[in-house]
Amino acid sequence: MNNHQNSMKTHRTDPKRPLKGEKARQAILNKLADHPATLAVAQEVTSFFGSRFQYSESENIDTSEFGLGIEPIVALIHLKVGTSRITQSLAHELLHLRLAVRKFPKYSEMDAPDHLEKFISDLSENYDPLLNIVQHEIMLPEFLALGFQQKDFLVPPRPPANYQRLVRTSKNQIIPEVRFPWWCLEYIRHWSHARHSTLLQPALYASEALEFGKSEFPELPQAVNQMTQVFENGHFKDASKYPSEVNKLLSIMLVPIITQWVEFSSEQPGHPIAKFIRTE
Repeated sequence: MNNHQNSMKTHRTDPKRPLKGEKARQAILNKLADHPATLAVAQEVTSFFGSRFQYSESENIDTSEFGLGIEPIVALIHLKVGTSRITQSLAHELLHLRLAVRKFPKYSEMDAPDHLEKFISDLSENYDPLLNIVQHEIMLPEFLALGFQQKDFLVPPRPPANYQRLVRTSKNQIIPEVRFPWWCLEYIRHWSHARHSTLLQPALYASEALEFGKSEFPELPQAVNQMTQVFENGHFKDASKYPSEVNKLLSIMLVPIITQWVEFSSEQPGHPIAKFIRTE
């Protein structure tokens, strides 16, 4: 078995440096002055991370995004501005970060079996998208409780890849150990988008992914059915069960499970610490 660590991904930012600490906190609080419910979430998150919190905004990104680094601890929000849903987008990213404040751990390390070691770079691309979907499942009720509408929780998805062409060409280019998890995640991301929004297209995209994916992997319908059951059971809404439930999904996808997580805590406001937790 070989250990592999996760680090915060580099985000697309403008050359302008992000605001940090109190300046970042005030910028967000000012932006949310007319929305008290979301303002309270911002106060909770920024008070927890203190000087480790960063904020920037830009019109030149596809969508708003958040980041959470471990060594050093850094929590950031990069907000897409110039849209009609700035408050909703900011609330969405704050809810992602509030999960860490509320003891939902961040993944840190996974163990790859020897036969998957050479594919770990490709397989590791499954973790962040899957965890983003899982977190959306937890966050949606909280988003609605803030007074927003479900139609504003997610932006419309881009049309998927040409699945017919992928089935024809990928067999000669990508090994099954990488292709099967890709089809699982492709279905789940469309299925969850339909579940978390009011749009019709994602359900159609999910059906297409399943139809073409099962032509290559007949076991795909059973796998994605098992995955949707994990979502519908909702056990990962309990922070203590979150790691094991995420690992259930990874196991179904035949992706190496996460063996080390990081839980954030703060004995005094503004001074977060990271505690590493091993799971097997």
